[in-house]
Amino acid sequence: TISSVAGNPSDWTKDSVTLTVNASDAASGLAAEAYSFDGGSPWQTENTKTYDVNTNGIVIKAKDNAGNIATYSTIDITKIDKTAPQNAVIGNASSYVDGKWFNEDQTINASFTSTAGCSERLQYKVYTAATENTAVWKDGESVAINAEGQYVVSFRVIDYLERTSAEQTVKVNLDKTAPTDLTISLKENSFKKFLNKITFEMFSKDSVDVNITTDSNISGTNYIEYQLVDTNKGESYDAVNGKWVKYTSLSISPQFKGVIYARAMDKAGNLTAVVNSDGLTVDNVQPTSPVITAK
Repeated sequence: TISSVAGNPSDWTKDSVTLTVNASDAASGLAAEAYSFDGGSPWQTENTKTYDVNTNGIVIKAKDNAGNIATYSTIDITKIDKTAPQNAVIGNASSYVDGKWFNEDQTINASFTSTAGCSERLQYKVYTAATENTAVWKDGESVAINAEGQYVVSFRVIDYLERTSAEQTVKVNLDKTAPTDLTISLKENSFKKFLNKITFEMFSKDSVDVNITTDSNISGTNYIEYQLVDTNKGESYDAVNGKWVKYTSLSISPQFKGVIYARAMDKAGNLTAVVNSDGLTVDNVQPTSPVITAK
């Protein structure tokens, strides 16, 4: 008789499965080749057989020396899973690279193609340079980035057996704040806001160097640009259609009367409000001597 067959797992395994037949015969004893795992053909001496893949309809028989055959209930092996999860696919991954900045909240999504076998799920972790060693994996198919900073977002697929795919990683840089402290400096004067009233109280007979600075402490400054408005030429400030020039250096030569306007953009695309100087006159023309006429 066959008392039991051991080894068929009720839970998932990544290993091969070995079935072991427990049989006995008190009368004539078991035959030399007493075991069959294939419904009676062939017979073998060993009471075990190993299966590398899931197998249905296994018919196990045992035979005694008198030729009597016992048959065990049909066995199905269904819990072998030797396939590790496939890699996750991050949506729009090519958009999230080092050096690229965003000025709006970002949601990073991932997906994967499941393999046959045990259950699988997506996990993610988010970290900065300071938290890389303490970041933990969390279950989820998407993650929202809404705080300013530089982040690494990783996804992986993990299955019931704790096998994981390779990590898939993107870099997400977020800066929602426009550059600060935009300053126009000239002739020991500094201007940090938009002046609606221009007084033309600054004078020079020599060229005047103009320094324009800003602080973009998150993503960094992309550029500063200025608009030089010379009222001697009949020019006026036009925020939309005026000529904005990328700032590297600026020196105003004589015979100028006007105002400097400036703005700055950071690497995330945040644009400052416009700042302007007070009126400046640069004039190196000597006054004409008066003519006195006697009457």
